[in-house]
Amino acid sequence: MKLIKNFIFYIIFFTIGCPIILNGQDQKLIVEIGETSIVLNKPFIVSIILKNEEERPNCKFPEIPGFKKRGIVSSSFTNTTGGKTIENQKVSQEYYANKAGVINLSSFNIQVNDQFVSTGSINVTVFPTLEDEPEQNFKDFIDGSAYEFVDVKDDAFFAITTSKLKPYVGEGFLLTAAFYIAQSNKAEMAFFNENVQLDMILKQIRPKNCWEENANISEIKINKLIKIDKKSYNQYKIFQANYYPLNNQPIVIPSVSWQMVKYKIAKDREVSNKKEESRKTYMSKPMVIRPQNLPQNSKNISDFVGDFQLQEKISNDKIQTGKSFKYQFIIKGIGNMDVIRFAQVASDSLFEIYEPTVSQSSSVSFGKLIKEKSFSFDIVPKFAGKFSLKDRFFISYFNVVSKSYEELRAKSEIEVVGKAINDAPEPIALNDDLYAGIEKLKSGETDFDYRGLLNFGSNIMVILMLISMIYIVWPFNKK
Repeated sequence: MKLIKNFIFYIIFFTIGCPIILNGQDQKLIVEIGETSIVLNKPFIVSIILKNEEERPNCKFPEIPGFKKRGIVSSSFTNTTGGKTIENQKVSQEYYANKAGVINLSSFNIQVNDQFVSTGSINVTVFPTLEDEPEQNFKDFIDGSAYEFVDVKDDAFFAITTSKLKPYVGEGFLLTAAFYIAQSNKAEMAFFNENVQLDMILKQIRPKNCWEENANISEIKINKLIKIDKKSYNQYKIFQANYYPLNNQPIVIPSVSWQMVKYKIAKDREVSNKKEESRKTYMSKPMVIRPQNLPQNSKNISDFVGDFQLQEKISNDKIQTGKSFKYQFIIKGIGNMDVIRFAQVASDSLFEIYEPTVSQSSSVSFGKLIKEKSFSFDIVPKFAGKFSLKDRFFISYFNVVSKSYEELRAKSEIEVVGKAINDAPEPIALNDDLYAGIEKLKSGETDFDYRGLLNFGSNIMVILMLISMIYIVWPFNKK
């Protein structure tokens, strides 16, 4: 009875499960839909085929309901027609069903370079996994013959690389784990169990004596085309992070493994499109990163490390005594911005300076991660005049480009107008960039001199006390 059940299952599987080919918007562009009757643990595959093209297309496959998107595979193959060989490119996306059942998919779009192509509506039947699935294929079951599969040689490798082998202590180095597939590669390959494999790799390669900034790669896809020994490879980033050494201890990155699905294909592709799945393990090369101590610091300069520039901004064109203005000290460049901070900037007789608001951002420019950290100070001037900010706002750091200690020092000069407020009866308080109650002051009236009155009263008291003492001790008071 169980044999009959399995026989019926495979009849349905291979009758319905033949590939569907949809025409794209261009005759050169084809969307190929794989088997639409699948077992739960087997992928539903959507492929883009670009005919008569030597360059690999950049494809963006969408998320589709009921499935989880997994590995993406790129390959190339040739057809010979009339003695002419035509190069074709193929990019395949694997989707794994969340559960068994019939999944009705509405038409969805795939971006191929700068155009979009539609798949049309698709019904996918997902069968539960059979516990005793027979090893032979359907043709074996019918007539005892077997497909002959060939193992196509792959041109790919797995590598862990670093941007620097001898960084300074505190200087960042970029650690990248990636899989590389040559554009000339003919073998069909796919990613699988990426998260599980990555967790195992990170336990072995993650440095313990470093500050980490993880790039948080969420999806494996073609990152860029690189050339190695004049051969072009597509890079698929698996992990990337910036690390900043906290000391000069060597960082050992061991050799680690990465597994890929590699397909053997039917020898006669005109008879069958079936593939036989296998696993292939790729090993990375080990390396040692040796951080260097910073040069001797004779001037007691802070050990912030990187390559930075300074930008300044002042909120007001006209600065008045008693009114706050914002001064921004903005650091841009490459380095660990998280550790950069100001020594406390104190208020003095000229300025009331409040604790800064700090913000941080980053962007990618020409393939480099450029960071920005802004310190925004609220400042209230107390006297009119021209003032330089260079002695109040500055940081020092070690420049990894010039290999010397340098300073980022304010260059701004400000001109303050208005009446001196140093002798104001109430303490200065910032309130939405204005002094509390300052609007009640009338510039046309003369201020009452409280200090002069106090001095006058003190003098009168001293004179009265002196007269009293003379009266008490003078001889004519004695009889």
